[in-house]
Amino acid sequence: MTDLDMKALEKKAWKSTHEDGFVDIVIGTLLVSFSVMPFVENVIGRWYILIAVPVPIIFASLLIYFGKRNVSAPRIGFAKFGAKRQAAHKTSVKLSVLSLLVLVVLVSLTALSQFKPVGTRISGLKVPLLIAVGVLALLSVKAWLLGIPRLTTYGFIIGGSVLCVEFLRDIVGRPWHNVISWGIPGLCILLYGIRMLVTFTRRYPLPSEGNE
Repeated sequence: MTDLDMKALEKKAWKSTHEDGFVDIVIGTLLVSFSVMPFVENVIGRWYILIAVPVPIIFASLLIYFGKRNVSAPRIGFAKFGAKRQAAHKTSVKLSVLSLLVLVVLVSLTALSQFKPVGTRISGLKVPLLIAVGVLALLSVKAWLLGIPRLTTYGFIIGGSVLCVEFLRDIVGRPWHNVISWGIPGLCILLYGIRMLVTFTRRYPLPSEGNE
């Protein structure tokens, strides 16, 4: 088998590991969770911050770990990739942790802040704009490292959601500015991830299912 064939097989295996939809489900679920946080705040007060930060991170970590181990690996196995892809994966994991922490913490801090009146809103948009650009940059780098172009699209969506929270606050009020800004795009990404997962399980059935 030639080096060209080996590279093609490695590329195919690498691509298949990112077709299970778990990353999309995690991103969608996180955004939906942001949309319901104002309702949680109404029930337990400002202590909801103790839920807003750690719970989504723990959920994302557990879903990725158990999903890959119990759903993806039994279907496509464990592939050992070359040094270049392993380095890209390690860098991506570090960026994932960083982006999750930054996204969840900044959204939580935004929810806890005292918002300025409309007359000073322009200057108040500087921080959300920086957050939006930062999220887009992080996900774009991850998209490049992993070869997953849709992550860049998610960067634009999440960045747009950050700005929408600011613009919609005075139009629709709390908590609906959160529901619209985070809930709608989050639900779309979540459903897309579920669709990817269903397609993945059908394309790569378990060995026992394939022999039936």
